[in-house]
Amino acid sequence: MEFKLDLLLQEKKSVFRIVIGILIILVSVAWVISRFIEYQDISVFDWIFGGIFALNGIVHILGGFGVSFLRVLGESYILINNDKIALKSSVLAKERSISWHETKSIEYKSNRFKITKTDNTTLKLDFSKLGFAILKEVKEVIGSLAKEKGVPINL
Repeated sequence: MEFKLDLLLQEKKSVFRIVIGILIILVSVAWVISRFIEYQDISVFDWIFGGIFALNGIVHILGGFGVSFLRVLGESYILINNDKIALKSSVLAKERSISWHETKSIEYKSNRFKITKTDNTTLKLDFSKLGFAILKEVKEVIGSLAKEKGVPINL
């Protein structure tokens, strides 16, 4: 049995966002070019302003093609299979995982799993940011795999 859930939202494709992104990039390029044409010094502010606008345009273009900007930075997921339980709650968070052969017992309290390892250390997996339906499915999968592996569980 395996449960895998991608926690990043899927962007919908949008021609409007692509057009807006291209327009924003054109504005940033036009800003720098206008300074150059007017024989003015292109200051650090102009470069920063143009760069931020260009990055904003790129983010809109990626979103228009259905690619989440956060997906470019990394991934966020829940993975529960016969080998391990893994949770990476956000793109910037570190993955927290434990293999089933290291698991001594599992206790569930208020959207958190407290997993006691065989060396008597504990690992807490927080699922409080998930919806009820997803949390229910996670509990069922962990419960059935724990029963299959002979790990005591308190749901």
